[in-house]
Amino acid sequence: MRSAFLVLAGLVLAALVAPSAGYQKGQWIAGRATFYGGTESLVQAYKARGIESFGIIEHGACGYTLSDGTLAYQRDLYAALADTNFDYPGSCGRCYEVRCKSGLVQDRGAPVSIEQFYYLAKVNSNVQDTYGRSFPGNPREGDKLQYVKCWDDAKSIFIRVGDACPCQQKKPDGTTQPQFWCCGGANHMDLNYWAFEKLAHPVYGVIGVEYRPVNCQSKQPLDPVPGFISPFIYRNDLGAGWGWRPYNSKNTVIQAAGEGLDGSTATCLTSSKGGAVVFTARDAYKPGYQPFAKAERLDFWIKSNTKSSDVYASSTPKGLPPPLKVFLMSDEKNLWCNKEVLLKDTKWVARKGDYYKYELPLSLFQCTENSSAKSITNINRVDISNTNERDADYCIDEMVLIPKGSSGNKPKQQQQQQQQLAKNDQIGLDSPAWQP
Repeated sequence: MRSAFLVLAGLVLAALVAPSAGYQKGQWIAGRATFYGGTESLVQAYKARGIESFGIIEHGACGYTLSDGTLAYQRDLYAALADTNFDYPGSCGRCYEVRCKSGLVQDRGAPVSIEQFYYLAKVNSNVQDTYGRSFPGNPREGDKLQYVKCWDDAKSIFIRVGDACPCQQKKPDGTTQPQFWCCGGANHMDLNYWAFEKLAHPVYGVIGVEYRPVNCQSKQPLDPVPGFISPFIYRNDLGAGWGWRPYNSKNTVIQAAGEGLDGSTATCLTSSKGGAVVFTARDAYKPGYQPFAKAERLDFWIKSNTKSSDVYASSTPKGLPPPLKVFLMSDEKNLWCNKEVLLKDTKWVARKGDYYKYELPLSLFQCTENSSAKSITNINRVDISNTNERDADYCIDEMVLIPKGSSGNKPKQQQQQQQQLAKNDQIGLDSPAWQP
C-alpha cells in the first residue's frame, strides 16, 4: 500500500482531488479506499503476494500502539490517509464517516482497469469474509474494469486515522518506491480490513467511497477545508489532529482510566533518560492549519505516577511536580525554537491532588526569526522529555492551546473560555480562533 511527479502533474492532480474553498460542512467527498491488515486465512489465500504485503495495523505512523504492542483503540477504527489528500495535514486522530459507492471505481476521472493493480479475484475469488459472505462478483470483469457491488450504499461506518499512506514508500535499503493508490488521482484512504468488509467484500481490494470528517465523540460533521485540528491536544483522549509518539519509554498508555484529573483518563508513561512523549500535528506547519499560530499559551496538568514511596525509586517522587523538560519544534522540518522550558524552574499555577498545572506562554520558547524554526507558525510538535538519570513516571491531562488575548482575562473568564472551547470541540464547531 504505501513516482515522483512533475510540478505540472501535481497541479493537475490537486485540481482533480481537492474540493473548492466553498465546500459545505456535511457534504460527502468522493474518494476511494483499499484495505490493510487482515485475517490469517486472507494472507494464506494470497500468500504468493507476500506474507506482509497486506500491511500491519500496529505499525501506524500516528503512534497509536502501546508499549505492549496492543492497539490503543478498537482495531476496526484504524485507517490511513494518503499523503496526497487535500486534508492530510493534521489528520492523525481525525475521524471520518465513510460509505461505499457501488459502480466503477475512478482514478483521475477515468474507470480503474483491473490490470492496473493486484486483482485479488483473478488469483482466488472463493475467499469468504469474516461474516461468511462470498464475493458478489465483478460484472465488468470482461471489460477489465473494476466494478464494485457494495453491501449497502446507504450504510456508513466511522473510522479514526492512525496511519499514513505515503505516495513514496521508503524501502529497507533507504530507496523509495511509488504506491499507485496513494499518489493522487482521487482522495484515498486505506481502511483496516475489518472496516472495509463492513462496506464491501475484501476480494474487491479497492472500492469507491464517499466520506466526510466528523467529531469523534458527537459524530457531527466538521469543515473539511482546512481539516480540523483541536486546540485540545489531550483531554481524556488525544484531540483530533494530534499524533502521539513516545520514545525511549515503556508502560505507555493513551487512555489510562482513573489516572486523570478528577478520576478521568490521562496519558501515562515511564520515560528513561532522554525519553519523551511527543504530541504532533503532522504537516500542520502548512498554511490553513498551524495550530500554534493563533495561540499564546500552552496549558497542561501533570503528575508523578510513581507507585513507590521511595523518593529514590524514580526521578519523579510521588506527590511532587515532575522535573521534566518541555520543548517545541517543527516535526517534519526538524526545526527548533531557541529555548526549552524546565518545569523544575517554572512555577506551577494550580494543584489538584497529585496534579500540578502549568501555563507556559509560547514566548518562553523564543520561536523567533533568529531560531531555526523562524516563526511559531512553523511549530507543530510538543515534547515532554526526561533529562534526569533515573526513569520518570508521569501522567498528562488537559493539554490545551490557549488563544491569543486570553492572558488578561480573570480566572472565571478563562474558565468560561475553556468551557466554550470544549463545547465547540464536542459538537463539531470550528472555533474562529483556530481557523485562519
